[in-house]
Amino acid sequence: MAINLCLDSDIVSAGYTDEDGMPVYRHCYYIVAEAADGARWQFEPPAMLSNDQYASFRRNTVEAWLASLEKAKEAGMLDVSTWEPIQPRYGSEAYQRNQNRWEFESMDDCEREAYLRRNAGQYPY
Repeated sequence: MAINLCLDSDIVSAGYTDEDGMPVYRHCYYIVAEAADGARWQFEPPAMLSNDQYASFRRNTVEAWLASLEKAKEAGMLDVSTWEPIQPRYGSEAYQRNQNRWEFESMDDCEREAYLRRNAGQYPY
């Protein structure tokens, strides 16, 4: 199976400040493997970065992980079966196979409850 590796990121909530209770956000970097059909897996654990003196060190650490995983891939030793499966690339073949599941999982709680009421409690997968 042909796998591509990449570094991905999100902005995530990391709690609140002690002084005034304002939300604190962090940059979260993680490594993603993607198959040719669009199926994706996330390498655990993600690295949380903040705007402190350690941010560049953490980013370098994630990039070093990515480089070592690329070497393992080239050597034929990369096994993504132990990685966390995540939502496939939108519109891909893997997404189309389980489209109802991914749409259901992206619903908020009220939408899920309404879906389950309409469909006699049957999950779409």
